[in-house]
Amino acid sequence: MDSDISVESTEGGEGSVFTFTLTLEIAQKSDLESSETESRVFYHKRILVCENKVNHSLNIPAYFREHLADVLAVKDQAQLIRQIKKQYRLQRTAPL
Repeated sequence: MDSDISVESTEGGEGSVFTFTLTLEIAQKSDLESSETESRVFYHKRILVCENKVNHSLNIPAYFREHLADVLAVKDQAQLIRQIKKQYRLQRTAPL
């Protein structure tokens, strides 16, 4: 497979851009049928997605929701940090 991953970072703490490219083979019908049971891998998983530039052709939160995951989507780093802090506080106060 011909794949690539890269990162571009700006000085001054303005942010970073992560890019990846995957070249995949076309799946056979039998592979698709067997993957239906594998899609339950996200069942009852909690996933946090941070997308500051939403690509509507690749809707990542919708993909995980279709596979029965609990998805929280945020649009920037500030929202991401608030959600992580909120979840951390909830976990620390939860009874054992």
